[in-house]
Amino acid sequence: MKQEVTNYLSNKIEWLLSRMGVEEKIAGNIDTFILFLLVLFAAYIIAEIIYRITLFISRRILRRKRYLFLEKLIDKGRLRKVAYILPPVMLNSMLPFMMEDKGMLFTYTERAAWIYFIVVIVIAVNALLSTIGESVFTNRKYHDRPIKGFIQISKVI
Repeated sequence: MKQEVTNYLSNKIEWLLSRMGVEEKIAGNIDTFILFLLVLFAAYIIAEIIYRITLFISRRILRRKRYLFLEKLIDKGRLRKVAYILPPVMLNSMLPFMMEDKGMLFTYTERAAWIYFIVVIVIAVNALLSTIGESVFTNRKYHDRPIKGFIQISKVI
């Protein structure tokens, strides 16, 4: 299914480029780049939609009952950081369908996507650990426990 959609989009992009007067050889190279940008744009749009749905559901939950962790996650903008895990995952899953040849462009794009994925995971985990720390520190029964040290060690690791 993915391959059929990718081929359809690639053909439409090539057709559009040829109608604009771009040579067929150049259009073959540009269509992969345009398809890559379309997938990247779609991934960010989907991540934004998921973020907004999650934000809506979280706010509805907070209207009924107070959850300190959820409040801290929303107030500090950390929920958005967690939502942006999705674009590199989508990009990594679509790369083999967008770039058929396993050439240099595919290799570098795949490596860049994995590096981006790892950076986003580190940022999201750091945001979640910070949220856990803030919500635990405000609770009186955890003031005498060394939770802050565990959270800091987890952030370093």
